[in-house]
Amino acid sequence: MSPELPDFLRAEYEQFIKVYEVRHTELRLEMKELETDIKADISSMSIKIDRMSLEMAHRGLDAWKLVGTSAVSLIGGYVLAVLQHALIH
Repeated sequence: MSPELPDFLRAEYEQFIKVYEVRHTELRLEMKELETDIKADISSMSIKIDRMSLEMAHRGLDAWKLVGTSAVSLIGGYVLAVLQHALIH
């Protein structure tokens, strides 16, 4: 399907086509390798994000535990202060 060319140009044209096809194949392989690497990176990031969200959930629970403990301590201290005040007076 090559155009009508003199023999010396035809040889150069055919050489160009061969080089083009080889390079095109190389680029397709590189693209597939990059695609695989990107998918692996995305999967890795997804795992890290899941781990971080789990850690944040645990920290949230820890924060609520701290708030609850502080509230109990504050209420307990207030009750003891009221009892102490009532007993002294």
